[in-house]
Amino acid sequence: MGFTSAALYYYFNSKQDILSEIITRPIMKLIVMAEDVEAGQGSSTEKLHELIRRHITMMLKERDLFNILLRERLELSPEGATRLTELEEMYYIKVRAIIRAGTRAGVLRPVNPKVAALAMIGMVNWVLRWYRDSRDYSPTEVAEMMFDIFYNGTVEPQSLVAHSGAERSEPPERAEAGGKSTD
Repeated sequence: MGFTSAALYYYFNSKQDILSEIITRPIMKLIVMAEDVEAGQGSSTEKLHELIRRHITMMLKERDLFNILLRERLELSPEGATRLTELEEMYYIKVRAIIRAGTRAGVLRPVNPKVAALAMIGMVNWVLRWYRDSRDYSPTEVAEMMFDIFYNGTVEPQSLVAHSGAERSEPPERAEAGGKSTD
């Protein structure tokens, strides 16, 4: 990069400061993105959809940076860990606000917004662990599927009403595809 390692310490006091800067950068990007989504136009459903889409897209585009956040966070000093926790809470607050707005609008069930926000973020962050560029789906397609699962769940609406407790012997996608899996 054209400068010595000693020159790096002109800008940072220690290796811990460098690590803290690297680890907090992706969460700060998520906060800015969530603020943009929250302030934008659209229904709470559209905002939730956009938040999930942007979170996944950003995370997969900057995979190395987000991997460092998720893997190296335990190496932070107590001060760095406190700062990261504060930043994560800022992001959670934005996600919870979008979920609360959806509940108030009647498009989301009245769920605990804190738990729902943590579930959504955990589900979306886990994509980083299993997604590979060589797989069958683009980041956008993964984001669409994640939104669908988070928003609509996985239970067929008629089974919620019937709630008989009896399950089909064969999943519907196999039955509809003539016994062949569609996944």
